[in-house]
Amino acid sequence: MSPVVSTWKVIDMDAYHWAYDRWGGSFITHPDVIALLSAQLEKDIVLFGAVHTEQLVGAVATYQGWVLSHRSVDPYKIDLGKCEIILPLNPLLRFHLPWKFVDLSALHAQQIQDTHQMTTELALLRPLEGPDRLSSRTQSARRREQRRIIDHGCTIDTVSTLQTSNFVAAYDTFHRQRWGTSPRAIANFASLLEDSLSKRLFGYYIEVEGHIKALQIHYLVLTARCVFVEGVQLGHDQAMSNLRLGHAVLWQAYNTATAFADEHKRPLRYSVGYFERGYKEHWCIAAPLLTSESHLIASKKGLG
Repeated sequence: MSPVVSTWKVIDMDAYHWAYDRWGGSFITHPDVIALLSAQLEKDIVLFGAVHTEQLVGAVATYQGWVLSHRSVDPYKIDLGKCEIILPLNPLLRFHLPWKFVDLSALHAQQIQDTHQMTTELALLRPLEGPDRLSSRTQSARRREQRRIIDHGCTIDTVSTLQTSNFVAAYDTFHRQRWGTSPRAIANFASLLEDSLSKRLFGYYIEVEGHIKALQIHYLVLTARCVFVEGVQLGHDQAMSNLRLGHAVLWQAYNTATAFADEHKRPLRYSVGYFERGYKEHWCIAAPLLTSESHLIASKKGLG
């Protein structure tokens, strides 16, 4: 059995970056995201490195006694989605984390001590192949939907061709149609699209006669472990719900991400937030999330 590493020391961003490049992680643990959040949070993010035989074997970003997560951030300032935490840790070792944590990936279940399964689960898009694949029936339905919207005069294009002001206005409109209010982080959305994380963003929109009718964006990071995609914003014109425009933009993005992962010979891990009943039952696998906190667990049986 591999040893348990429990020695941690404060490290700088260069050391953290080295660990991430070597062992990978997820979107929320990417160095660029940590740098962005450092400018948003009131207190300092502290980076720690795990030390074993005098060598760096892992890294963790922390905030006020917790492993850094999307919950650390005011959702009215920036919307990061519902982020799965995959830490840059040597996969051959086990670790004790002296901080509290939530939304930790079940990929760490056998690697990190004292974890419990949360009541909340993550929604991961099913792969196109393999035993847990998206069914042939569902894949055929998605292709038919795309053909149908094209027959209705719709065009699908990448959001990189769209002016930021048009994107923000359309997203605000769609959110108001569905929920009655503007998105919480709408005030800072333009700067996010143009500056902070622009190189991590991709997505598609659907246009009809010069008017945006659906859109979606995602964060994508290429890591040593996988290609990780975090689905963030989705909206469509409720008057055109019969055409399933939301399905169409998600299907387009999914195929793009799959091709990217194949090109880089990495598995694809595509998250679309927390699992819930509805369309996610057909598209997604419900993946466990882990916590250190007993009041958030699904059962008394730990997974770590």
